[in-house]
Amino acid sequence: MIRTACAIALALTCLGTAARAAEDCGPLKEISSLDLTPLPGGRYMVPVTINGTPQQMLLSTGGAITALRQDAVSRMGLQSIDASHIKLLSGRGPVSQNYAQIDFALGAIHDPKLQVIVMPSEGSEPPFV
Repeated sequence: MIRTACAIALALTCLGTAARAAEDCGPLKEISSLDLTPLPGGRYMVPVTINGTPQQMLLSTGGAITALRQDAVSRMGLQSIDASHIKLLSGRGPVSQNYAQIDFALGAIHDPKLQVIVMPSEGSEPPFV
């Protein structure tokens, strides 16, 4: 009984804290807007800038990392850097141990030193059209 009462009291305290935190946060603000290009299968391309050059990149809202295919890296004249101590794995095993550092912009969002994983060109989805 005491354990249940403590759990309820803790839950009510957390709810009150969350409501106060939301009030302190203020209204949402739009930081950027982009024109998306629809692709078959409900996917979209977005305009980006890589090292000052406009590109189209596949939008992935669920990805924790940004990746470029090796052929795109070569075509843009980027250096692929060996990172043997890092292994990117997929369901089929090791995928990549290389990365590249780029000056990246997506609308108003800019990262002058974004590190991206370099994926093999064969068998990976094209990030550029």
